[in-house]
Amino acid sequence: MNIVGEYVKSYTGSAELNLDKEQWDRFYIIEDLEGHERLWRNTELDNTDSKSLILDHSNYSNLVTYRQALRDWTDTENFPLIRPT
Repeated sequence: MNIVGEYVKSYTGSAELNLDKEQWDRFYIIEDLEGHERLWRNTELDNTDSKSLILDHSNYSNLVTYRQALRDWTDTENFPLIRPT
C-alpha cells in the first residue's frame, strides 16, 4: 500500500475511499510523503499553539524547543523520514 493508502486508512479506518460529501470536504489526499509530513507538522504546531502562549507552563522550554524543531525540520536532511521529537 502506498503512502496515500496508508493515510486514507489512518483517517477512515479503511484503505478504500468510501467517503460521504462531508468527509470529502474535510479530507485532503496527500500525494507524496513530503506533503503528508508537512500536514503532520502543521497539525502538531496547531495542537501546541495555545500551550506555547502560557509562559509558566511546566514544560515551556521543551515546548518552545519542540516547536522550533518542527519549523526547522523541512530544511534538514532528516525531512521527511525522521520526525522531530
